Amino acid sequence: EPLLRSALEGMRAIHGASHPDTLDCLGNLALLLQALGREKEAEELYREALVGKEAALGQTHPSTAQSLNKLAMLLKSIGKLEEAEALFRRALDAWDVNASGDGCSKNLMTVFGNLAALLRDSGRAEEAEALLQRLLSDRLGRRGHKHPQTLQSLTEFVMSICRTRPMVASVASQEEDPEQGGPFPPERQPAFTAAEEQVEAIF
Repeated sequence: EPLLRSALEGMRAIHGASHPDTLDCLGNLALLLQALGREKEAEELYREALVGKEAALGQTHPSTAQSLNKLAMLLKSIGKLEEAEALFRRALDAWDVNASGDGCSKNLMTVFGNLAALLRDSGRAEEAEALLQRLLSDRLGRRGHKHPQTLQSLTEFVMSICRTRPMVASVASQEEDPEQGGPFPPERQPAFTAAEEQVEAIF
């Protein structure tokens, strides 16, 4: 921490408080404080960095989008879910503007996943699933079926369905359970019927 604070002061002296490099250093200090469990201090620094980047770089700049996501993650961790959701959505909009490069696309996927997790944890599983389906459709359109980013999106979408939808008993559930001497109970042989149907519809 003392080293980061010294670096921050040095950046302020050289570049000024509003320079993007200074704001990145401020964000790094916030990240350290968050890791140390000092969320209140971290939140203040994240907010300062975000305001500075919005003024210096604009609301849709990739660096601003990164700051939005970092602050949203902190807010989610301390239970400020409504504001966190709003910031995640702003980050999505920003990354969507810059989605032509691979680096931006990966960050876009990260924010999609973060927002989907927030929605799922808030009991809004259907919204989370729809969000990941939107991402998968976007990857298919931009990258094609065999691109690694498409396949990653496919995995996240399927796993989201499997986590949130009731599993449907498969034919295998009628097989004999060697431990019980009877049919496998459905919960021990979950079928991924819902996920399969959704993926087939998209592809």
